[in-house]
Amino acid sequence: MAVVLIIGFLIIIAALPLPTKNPAAIAGAVAGIFGGIIIAFLLSLVGEILFGIMVMKLAEEPNVESGFKVTGILYIVAIVLMLIPFTGAVGCILSLVSVILIYIFAGRSLETLTVS
Repeated sequence: MAVVLIIGFLIIIAALPLPTKNPAAIAGAVAGIFGGIIIAFLLSLVGEILFGIMVMKLAEEPNVESGFKVTGILYIVAIVLMLIPFTGAVGCILSLVSVILIYIFAGRSLETLTVS
């Protein structure tokens, strides 16, 4: 999510010194870019929440680690914490921990699936 915002703001900053005789054109371009940033942010947020739900549902499958449910919940909590001011660092750490757990449980699940 942060990458979307950073790239959007860099595009706006790069577009500001453009010489033009029509300031309304610049205002329209900046408003359009902000709209694109907001849409990209919302799509990213929805995608991350759906990924967390998918990881939680993965635990219900047979021959798959049950730890995916806790990991999915942890991932969604991390996303919510990243949105709250002054708790972004905690959210980033929880997100990193949940991604590591996803890889660990995926490795274990692959081992059980290939053995049986």
